[in-house]
Amino acid sequence: MLPVAQETDLKLSFIYAVVYENVLYSLFVFLGPLLVLVSLNACLINELVQARRRLRDRRLPAVMCGETSVEGSDR
Repeated sequence: MLPVAQETDLKLSFIYAVVYENVLYSLFVFLGPLLVLVSLNACLINELVQARRRLRDRRLPAVMCGETSVEGSDR
């Protein structure tokens, strides 16, 4: 014979049902993954900005490279 779980007063409580089924569900299913994605995107954007800054700092001026630039022309 299989054991049968009995419903307790907590399980039958309306407040418990609202908190458990709505609030906690929203936190773990919606807000948790959303916050993880936002933080990962923020880290990615920060790293891209730093990479662009490092690349810009490593570039040599045109005079040091032996290139001659014409005034007003953009490459």
